[in-house]
Order: sequence, then structure tokens, then C-alpha cells
Amino acid sequence: MNLTYEDPILYLGVDIGIKRDTSAISAVYRHYDTGLFCMWGIRIFPPKVNMLTQVEPLLFWLFRHCRIGACAFDETQFAATQARLEAKGYGNKLLPINQNSTLKKATSTLHAHCSDKQFLPIKDSEFRSQISWCSVKHTEQGPHITKSNQSKPIDGVVATAMALLAATGELGFVMYQEYDAEIHTQSALSLP
Repeated sequence: MNLTYEDPILYLGVDIGIKRDTSAISAVYRHYDTGLFCMWGIRIFPPKVNMLTQVEPLLFWLFRHCRIGACAFDETQFAATQARLEAKGYGNKLLPINQNSTLKKATSTLHAHCSDKQFLPIKDSEFRSQISWCSVKHTEQGPHITKSNQSKPIDGVVATAMALLAATGELGFVMYQEYDAEIHTQSALSLP
């Protein structure tokens, strides 16, 4: 992963493939000068992925060397890694995503930011291929990312959607107004 913005706060999305599927870690940040959400990097692991020797070392490296705002992951596939991250003191940065409910919100967030040109993906041929292999299926519960072709992986897109959801949901600490005495003063003397 190459650094594209000076020391950003990264929001990670991790999608773990099962058996013959790829796995991916995606990192997104908000570029405060432009207001855009940008991809900092993505790592797509080809199948057969070994969590202990491939995915976890990169996650621990990111947590040690970068400023991480949150790490979104599928709560059903990440339990052992979650326990190891919590044991290292990163529990407050972990954001479980339910694939059946919260992922629909992540899908909507990714779609809206792409449609509004508020998301800038990196130029990675494998990631762009995965974008072309997925589609959005609209159901009663909301939109869901699906594979256009079942033999093609889309884990990079799912990980990026989760990272973007974490990034957009964690902006409260920088979006508050600055203190202004005229606006924020509450006193009996200032009442009409």
C-alpha cells in the first residue's frame, strides 16, 4: 500500500473469503482539503487465503504504523482475528458489520458516494475488475452487492463498501462547529 495523503486517519474494511474466494483489506480516508473520500490502498489476497500468515500480519502492521479510525469486518468470519486484535488493545477500533443488515447500508453508502462523485478509488486493475464483476440487487430490505458472475470475486468491493461506511459514520469528531461565544453562550442575560 502506498501512502497517498500525508498521515490520514484510515478506515479499514476487511472481507474474508471462504475456501475458494479471495479476501481483501481496503483502506479509505477523507481528504479534508477536497472533501472527497479516497482509497488509500487495497490488498486483495488470492485464494486459498491463510488468515494467520497473510491477512493478520498486514492488519497488525496497519494498526502499528498508521492512524486507524475504525476497522469494519464481517462478524461471523473474523472471530479469532477479532480476539487477537482485542488482546493487542485495538478493541475500541473494531466495527462488526452484519452481512445481512448493515452491509446493505454499506452498499447504499458506496453507491451514493460513487454517483455523487464523492469517492475516489485507486487505480488498481484487480480492484476495477472486481467492480465490473459486481452488481446491486434491490430487495425489500435494501440494496445488496451481488456477483454478476458467480465465478468472479468481488471481495475488494465489499471490503471497500465496509471501509467507506466506517469512514462516513465516524466523522462526528471533526464535523462539529467551532466554539463561537455568540452562538453557544447560554445565560439568563442572553434570553429574549
